[in-house]
Amino acid sequence: MSARRWRRLLIMLVVAAVTAGVNAARSTAAPARPNPRPKVERTSKARRDSTPTHCTITKLADGDSFTCVGGFQVRMLLIDAPEGAQRPWGDQARDHLRGLLPKDSVVRLEFDSTTTDRFGRYLAYVWAGDVMLSERMAEDGYVVVLSYENVRYLDRITRAVERAQKEKRGLWGAWGFRCLPRDFRAKRCGA
Repeated sequence: MSARRWRRLLIMLVVAAVTAGVNAARSTAAPARPNPRPKVERTSKARRDSTPTHCTITKLADGDSFTCVGGFQVRMLLIDAPEGAQRPWGDQARDHLRGLLPKDSVVRLEFDSTTTDRFGRYLAYVWAGDVMLSERMAEDGYVVVLSYENVRYLDRITRAVERAQKEKRGLWGAWGFRCLPRDFRAKRCGA
């Protein structure tokens, strides 16, 4: 056998040995840490059976999310309110939701195709009696439309936001959406 072939054979053996050693080390290494972010879940029958259908409000985070008795958090679907740091707009949106949804209010939660987000919050249409609060916040001019996969009531919310914008209700009359919440979160708004 030529010297060239011996070198190739030797290189292949070294590569095989290194690969075998790496694989053996992986199998004895400590198990990987679980992902700290919950996985986004699609609604299944089993999930729907364990998903809460009602919530008693304990705390509002902002104009589109809140915490319920039991500690679980809910993000209202199809709307995006200014962030708390978008002063004074975030405070005004939260205060408006507080007027519609005071502490200890009981609401009904309706889920769409995706039940939780990457932060573990439930994604729901929130109803106080026969009033969908996402639509009400849109009609009153304190939110913009935000949609991904959950779109059951998208047309209703879009029409409500368009009416509020046209009639300059809520934050639309006060330049409150000069920087949209999603742009603010992405740091795309000037100082």
